[in-house]
Amino acid sequence: MAYMKKELVHLYTGNGKGKTTAALGLLLRALGAGYKVYLFQFMKKGDSSELCVLKRLEGVELHTFGAKGFIKKGERDENYWEMRESNRAGLKLILELFENFKYELRGRKILVVLDEICLLPFFEIASVEEIIEIIKKKPDNVELVLTGRNAPKELFTYCDYVSEVREVKHPFKKGVKARKGIES
Repeated sequence: MAYMKKELVHLYTGNGKGKTTAALGLLLRALGAGYKVYLFQFMKKGDSSELCVLKRLEGVELHTFGAKGFIKKGERDENYWEMRESNRAGLKLILELFENFKYELRGRKILVVLDEICLLPFFEIASVEEIIEIIKKKPDNVELVLTGRNAPKELFTYCDYVSEVREVKHPFKKGVKARKGIES
């Protein structure tokens, strides 16, 4: 098969630790190669440690979408509705940016990381079809990365790379909480 002259789609999913970390590694590599980089973090309120450094880097644009706390599947409390509204605004922004990229950044290589986007269907914030629409509307000069647990299998067809991070052992199972700089 001949090489296609367009950027590809990556998916990092699974139960293990390291999906966001892998995406951030690719982000740094792309930034070093001269890409314009966009990081969209879904389901996070914007206090992850990596953002402290990324905010200072030239060529990186950050967007976070979240709420005060965590939500539980099936619960429709105030926090869920805040999370839903924030994350849906993020989906809309991505599509607007993709439309702008076609005109404003034509010819420039761009990396867009959609961190934790795979959780949106799981928590009934967005449908799988909405994520597929984002993939389909991706401009040719955009390398796209999706991360998150519970990635719907329907996404696999639309991705060029699919990596599943499998948990073998994790200190959380022994009661160790997330540590700043390591898990958060």
